[in-house]
Amino acid sequence: MRHKYLVSGLIVAAAFAAGIVFSITRQNVIHRADIPGLLWPNPRLIAPFKLHTSDGSEFTEANFANHWTLIFFGFTNCPDICPSTMATLKQLYEQWGSDANVKHNLKIVFVSVDPERDDDATLMNYVSYFHPSFVGVTGNEDDLSRFAGQLGALFMKVNSAGIPGYAMDHSASIILVAPSAHFVGIFSPPHEVDDIKARLMRMIEFLSETTL
Repeated sequence: MRHKYLVSGLIVAAAFAAGIVFSITRQNVIHRADIPGLLWPNPRLIAPFKLHTSDGSEFTEANFANHWTLIFFGFTNCPDICPSTMATLKQLYEQWGSDANVKHNLKIVFVSVDPERDDDATLMNYVSYFHPSFVGVTGNEDDLSRFAGQLGALFMKVNSAGIPGYAMDHSASIILVAPSAHFVGIFSPPHEVDDIKARLMRMIEFLSETTL
């Protein structure tokens, strides 16, 4: 009888210990996932799409493989938010590449929502001005709308009184896509290099230990 009680006590103790470990682990996971802008759990897998880069190459969901990708939607005639955000991404990219502690590949993609004016040459000149490694992407309006919609990004053509031509209203957030082609993070303005880098590193560290 005494042996029976001893075994039962050991089982209860083991279960209690396992419960503590599970609770601590769960709290750690929740704490580590509590990063502003991280879309977790259940990040959206980006459905197949087809756009093209400024050098004429096809740009699809396959282009996200083997690296993390930051995406910004804009247009080359944008007077303020686009150039300032691209300048921020340039600083981030250069810091990322020179930081010996960073072990993850990162690509920066600028998606033009103004294909009417942003032809391949214009787009290539624009992105390469900020950094030669940046990728310029665009497509027809329908394909752009479908792709942007998957990432919660909006854009529309607007006419401004007294200003020739037109402008484009567009979302100003920076989007993070994982190598698995999941939409996993969003950085809303205002954009600060140190803030984006700190959160980006935490997001990648956390997501690299998960199974998307």
